[in-house]
Amino acid sequence: MKNKELARKNRRFLVGLAVFAVLAILANYLSDDTRNPISSSSRSSEVSQKKPASSKMSSRDTKPDVGSRAILHRSDGKDCILAFTEDGLTELLRVARAGGDRGIVVWLLEGNGFLAPSGTPVAVIDRKFGAREVMILGGSNPDIVGHKGWIPTEFLIKDS
Repeated sequence: MKNKELARKNRRFLVGLAVFAVLAILANYLSDDTRNPISSSSRSSEVSQKKPASSKMSSRDTKPDVGSRAILHRSDGKDCILAFTEDGLTELLRVARAGGDRGIVVWLLEGNGFLAPSGTPVAVIDRKFGAREVMILGGSNPDIVGHKGWIPTEFLIKDS
């Protein structure tokens, strides 16, 4: 009798602990999404930089906005990864933080996104904090022209 009561108390404790762990992970995950979720060094520099209060784009703000043209860009010259949906981009960033290259390859093989070469011209069609939805306008891979995808803004530069 005492063993069953003890097992029931242990089960309640473990369920409570599991709920607490899930809530802690969720809170951490959501707090990461309110900032640029790519690297901690870019997060700390974003926090330390103050943006002007004016609604006009400052000379420091080089992120392309809706209706503008941009170029996909990675400083290492590798292909850029685009997600088909906004939720897909969130999942990609989570996978990248958790599993690195292997997780990204699995994510791509599951059909959640596609690759585009660095230097590909795009049109910005939607925006969210830290990300833009773009449409591929041209580039070295004609098979992806017209495709739409979400990408972090740090991989976009304005087309001048």
